Amino acid sequence: VISSEDEVVVEKSQTDSTATGLSYEDVTTPLTASQVADLVGADRRLISMVYRMAGKKGKEATMAPYLLVRFVRDEVLTDKRFSRMVAKADADRIHETGRQMDSVYAAGPVVAITDPAGLIAKADSAGAVHPPLQDTSALVAVVPPAPVAEPEPEPEYVPTPLEVLAEMAFTDARYPSKAVYEALKGAGMDITQEEMDILYLYTASRLYPEKDYKMSVGELLAFVGDDLLTDPSFTGLVPEEASAEIAEAREMLSSGTDILRGEECSLALTLTSYPGESAQTHEFVGRVQDLVDESLTGEHYLIGESVMYKELKDGFPAELLLLTILTVVAIFIIVALTFKSLLIPMILILTVMSGVYVNVYACGAGGKTMLYLSYLIIQGLLMGATIDYSILFTGYYRNCRKIMGVRKSLAVTYYRTVNSILTSGLIITIVPFVMSHVVKDQLTASIMHSLSMGALAVILLILFVMPGVLAALDPLVVPKKQRYHCE
Repeated sequence: VISSEDEVVVEKSQTDSTATGLSYEDVTTPLTASQVADLVGADRRLISMVYRMAGKKGKEATMAPYLLVRFVRDEVLTDKRFSRMVAKADADRIHETGRQMDSVYAAGPVVAITDPAGLIAKADSAGAVHPPLQDTSALVAVVPPAPVAEPEPEPEYVPTPLEVLAEMAFTDARYPSKAVYEALKGAGMDITQEEMDILYLYTASRLYPEKDYKMSVGELLAFVGDDLLTDPSFTGLVPEEASAEIAEAREMLSSGTDILRGEECSLALTLTSYPGESAQTHEFVGRVQDLVDESLTGEHYLIGESVMYKELKDGFPAELLLLTILTVVAIFIIVALTFKSLLIPMILILTVMSGVYVNVYACGAGGKTMLYLSYLIIQGLLMGATIDYSILFTGYYRNCRKIMGVRKSLAVTYYRTVNSILTSGLIITIVPFVMSHVVKDQLTASIMHSLSMGALAVILLILFVMPGVLAALDPLVVPKKQRYHCE
């Protein structure tokens, strides 16, 4: 029973707020850190640190108790960095308080109403109670006017070093190396500014790596020697042996660079795993030549074994044609003057040249290769070294045809020349063959092997092919007036 002049408040629903002693206004009214600390009887510095961790900075920063408890329960106690600092009993009380506040917050605020319809029982001046016009199950309470209290002045609060560290660790703000060093040093950690700078550099290299950044060995050694080793932050971290090795490497690099750099010209050295002469080597030299032509504007040259081989290869067709013409013409003139015939030089030259072609074909058919330089040398050597075998055989045959027939002339020619041809031919075949397996130089071994195989091919052609050619062309090889006509 209340006076008709008093204001009445009816709760929306029955809750356990009476059991907890909390109301919706209690858990949702924004309070400062000092007010919360006075309300719960906690240390103001501890509550202020929680406010700062939640992003509420400054003396006038406010936060509802319900949101504060939720933040502590859901953010602080779930973080291993801070949950270890809270005793289990305190954590249990925080969770219980959070459940109570959740219940009160879920019930919602109380509703202030008037009674225009006369639904609430009232008392008259005589003390008689008049029932309401209709039944109600609402709980009626008198709300007295709340006294207005003067706010207490907030004391100036200085956060502790641990509070500063907690704020740095919990927030997403970034701090320079010096600020972190001062915070750690104030918390009692044994660390130096140089160590913190190194840690920042290492972290930056891991978080922001420059994958495309390049530097030469000389630039790297110069940076280590002139910048790192002279910085007190790094001097104590590098052993003396490592510093001496770095200085020695710089001196060695400097002396080597002086050899490559001159007053009038400079030299760039390139080492590869390619063989001295191969298709891959020639392609590589061509790429280097194109790169040098694009990069250098002054006068420049490529020198070296592989470069020489490529230059020879590029001029091979013209050189081969010139060598063939000179060799054939020289031998043709000499043999033509010796036998006074134009057909015999052609037969002898074709026989010897066939030996060269057989050698090249045999190398290709066997899966081997022949250096083009070897081909040029072998053609000249075989033409000069084996042409005398053909001259010897043909000369004996022409002399025998003056006194005997074709068959007997071939038999006598074989008997008189085979020893000389085989003796000289086997020497020029066996010796180069042995040298090709003994000499380690690729070019020399290739030339010796080609010479051996070519000489063997020429000998076989002279002994087994040339007799048939001479017999078939006998009327043209032996003049009619010099031939023996009785068979």
